[in-house]
Amino acid sequence: MTQTTTIEQLSPLFERDLPTAADITYIDALRNRWKKPAIRAGFFPLAGIVKVSDLPHKYVVHPLEYWHVERISMHELSRFAIPLEAREKLNRAYAAEMPVKWLLWAEQHVTPPQIEYRQETIYAEKKIRKLDPALIALLKGGDDIGIPYVVHCWLHT
Repeated sequence: MTQTTTIEQLSPLFERDLPTAADITYIDALRNRWKKPAIRAGFFPLAGIVKVSDLPHKYVVHPLEYWHVERISMHELSRFAIPLEAREKLNRAYAAEMPVKWLLWAEQHVTPPQIEYRQETIYAEKKIRKLDPALIALLKGGDDIGIPYVVHCWLHT
């Protein structure tokens, strides 16, 4: 059985450095300012802040899983096969003038363990690599600092 990582498990991984009290106040003010527009756009808030200059970066979640995160631009959306629903959410955010500065593409790579059934014959299931992608938007929270929101995530096919 494959275990899928939830957004709740992913969100603490973005807390990379401890911000100062002034940073926290500013970030909280930005979160409060954009809370309702983010909900209307269909965004899901993640914890912490992201240093954009640190990307791409791999976030270890489980021995069998990891997330690989990289920056993308609006011009690259077709390369990443982003669903129409995600594009519509982004359009709602831009229409609400949310300060979406960066977009991140996250891939959760899952490798199921090999399964063996011991009877007269041993059957082995090949390891299959699947990925669960997610599109993450960062609201500008300073130079090279973003406040993360999940725009859309979908299961592998």
